[in-house]
Amino acid sequence: MVPPKLYGRGVTNKTLGIIGLGKIGSEVARRARSFQMRVLAHDPFVPLESARALGVELAEMDQLLSESDFLTIHTPLLAGSKQLLGAEQFKLVKRGIRIVNAARGGLVDETLLDEALTSGLVAGAALDVFASEPPKDLPLLSNPKLITTPHLGASTEEAQVEVAVELADQVLAVLTGKSAPYTVNAPYVPSEVQEALAPYIAVASFLGKTAIQLAIGQLETVAIRCSGSIARHDTSLLTAAAVAGVISRISNDRVNLLNANVAAKQRGLHVVEEEQTEGDDFKDMVTVEVRTNETTTTLSGTALHNLVHLTRVNDFHFDLQPTGKYMMFTEHEDRPGMIGRVGTIAGEHDINISFMEVARSGPRSVATMVVGLDDPVPEKVLAEFLSIPHVKSIRIVDI
Repeated sequence: MVPPKLYGRGVTNKTLGIIGLGKIGSEVARRARSFQMRVLAHDPFVPLESARALGVELAEMDQLLSESDFLTIHTPLLAGSKQLLGAEQFKLVKRGIRIVNAARGGLVDETLLDEALTSGLVAGAALDVFASEPPKDLPLLSNPKLITTPHLGASTEEAQVEVAVELADQVLAVLTGKSAPYTVNAPYVPSEVQEALAPYIAVASFLGKTAIQLAIGQLETVAIRCSGSIARHDTSLLTAAAVAGVISRISNDRVNLLNANVAAKQRGLHVVEEEQTEGDDFKDMVTVEVRTNETTTTLSGTALHNLVHLTRVNDFHFDLQPTGKYMMFTEHEDRPGMIGRVGTIAGEHDINISFMEVARSGPRSVATMVVGLDDPVPEKVLAEFLSIPHVKSIRIVDI
């Protein structure tokens, strides 16, 4: 007779929580549904229709953590996803939950996971990635409720055969005049079009990367609009650059100018090209709008001397050249001392500022500040920025 301590737990009729409903998360959802599991997913970058087609319920993180019997993570490791399961999240998890992280190390606080396993809050965990690899002197590794394996998901005979077949298919596609979906080469465009649009590829990519990180709510549509003389050309190259920028910040997939549209279709992302010929403050402009079920985030930019310039953030107009590794966007009331306080907090924590620009709707009215940073902003420092009087919101963008 098997002793109770060796009992497993069935998955039928249990709730699986999936964080990240991209390519891998979607495949996990399909398999879970075949076991009659209820599947909850948290992914603000997946359209509602795509989730419904998988038989998945989209949920806020709080609901997913409190209702899931099993939790699996399939998101990239970005500035905003580090410690995805941290102190606040462990307070919300359903007692007895089992956690699997086969995505990236650093998404789960390993110290808190060890404590949760020991206390019984988490019944078991399985990891094949760690914050530091190979892990050394990590107490979590000796926890009897933890299973560890190498990160070898694609190391099977079948997977290697599929890679070989896929490679052969791409070679055949190119030899027969078709495009290969995973090529790293930029598509051919006439020289005159390339000369006109080349400086704006970086602009469109930057706007896509930035807008998706500023967006709040469930993603619905990405719209790209070109104005000025560049709108007279086929701007599909700029659309692809913007879409690639968006997906690069929400997925581990390698997306380029050639496969951006394919990747968007795979994710169920609705992309709209909206051409306009009227100019703005600048002769040529690219605008990217990320529309969600809650807000529309609008960014515009141009190229000056082949350098990216950000010219608009929603209703506020700028002329700044993004530098540094991060940008901080604030929404606040225009008040004396605001700029100084932000600079003081950054200086106190050895966070170097590369630039700072402010736009406002009027004196002592609503304003937006964009601050370039060379260093990351820890959560405790972000809390200090948010505690400044008259600051309404802050978003950190990894550029």
